[in-house]
Amino acid sequence: MGLLLPLAYVEPCSALHDAVSTERVFLQDFSAFRRQTTRLLSWLAESLPSSSSTRAEVPSDRELAAAHIYLQALSDRLTAVDQINCEMAADRRECFTETQQLHSLLDGWCQLEEDNVPKLISVVAGAVDKCADAQQKALDGDEEEVQMPVKDYVAYTETIKASLKRCHGAISDGTADEADTKKSWMGEYRAWSKTKDEEMRVALWTMAARQVDLYRDCSSAWEEALKAIRDLNL
Repeated sequence: MGLLLPLAYVEPCSALHDAVSTERVFLQDFSAFRRQTTRLLSWLAESLPSSSSTRAEVPSDRELAAAHIYLQALSDRLTAVDQINCEMAADRRECFTETQQLHSLLDGWCQLEEDNVPKLISVVAGAVDKCADAQQKALDGDEEEVQMPVKDYVAYTETIKASLKRCHGAISDGTADEADTKKSWMGEYRAWSKTKDEEMRVALWTMAARQVDLYRDCSSAWEEALKAIRDLNL
């Protein structure tokens, strides 16, 4: 997933054929990962509770009903994001391990060759090593900066849903004044929503920035490798 070899720029070179073939295997693995992620998304969509199963719980008050529907949808989507992000982190750790293994194999291959071939393999190995570093960089802090905030907001959303249920129950059974109870709950809900928007913006921005940095670092590593290969004048 993190090797990103720009095959379209590789000039024909028989000595590089095996290395390129190896990279195609990694690109095929990435395609398989995308198919796996698509299946996961489909499974998550099918597993989400239908609106008909929760319709009886929706408050009759228009504002409270809108809040209930939003909180249910938000909880479903945050749970899906959390599960998918955990899958992506697991795949990235696996890719990091495999990238390290590939680097070791290329280093060993250098010992078997003569003339300019070791230099060629060394260039490719250097790019693979930089890609491994990029994978590790993407993993560092991911749990604290991305995964935990999402998990926290899944829990926060469930807490707000529970408080809405209590508010609706108190109003329905007449144990609380409807106007005062609704006003108090809606005030807390709006304050929570404002805080949630900012904190989720930071978490999602961090998630996106990590992806950009990963692919930029890997692309830069392979561009440098291609320039070095051309400079060998094989």
